[in-house]
Amino acid sequence: MRKRAVVMGLVIVLSLCAAVSAADLTVRVSDASGRTGSTVDVPITVTGAKDLGALDLLVQYDPAVLVVRGVEKGSLTKGMILANTDSPGNISIALIDSQGITGSGPVAVMKFQVTGATGTTSPVTIVMALGNDVETGEEFVMQTGGGTFTVTEEAPAGGTIPGFDAMAALGALGVIGAIYLAGRERRG
Repeated sequence: MRKRAVVMGLVIVLSLCAAVSAADLTVRVSDASGRTGSTVDVPITVTGAKDLGALDLLVQYDPAVLVVRGVEKGSLTKGMILANTDSPGNISIALIDSQGITGSGPVAVMKFQVTGATGTTSPVTIVMALGNDVETGEEFVMQTGGGTFTVTEEAPAGGTIPGFDAMAALGALGVIGAIYLAGRERRG
């Protein structure tokens, strides 16, 4: 009986040590902005990750302002990512990395189509985050942080100043022509 109590105590202490050592892990959504009609990348970043083998997230946003178009791996993720975007206003994301994610940086990038009117905002909030150690499977204790998406002024048609592209092309053509003619004169 005494041996069983010692083993149980040891398991509890080791579990607490694992949870405390991972307490510096933070996962958050960055603030972002974009114009109505544009597609914008909004990263989810981790800070202080060490041997993070799996990460499950539930992210919520205002579907009157944003429409999710997809979710991709961030530069810190080398493994697999799965995302469910079927429910407007909710994104379920699962990351699995058999090598373990260590460091700080983007683990996923959400792609949104901006549909809201200029000046509107949407919280982009992580409402659930679960992570596990790649070796032990122990659950990480982590802090979460949400961001705010702000719809900015609309760009002119085509996203450029009207007529500017044509003027830039004509100017470049003029420079190329002058260089060509100068080269011909030297040879000739």
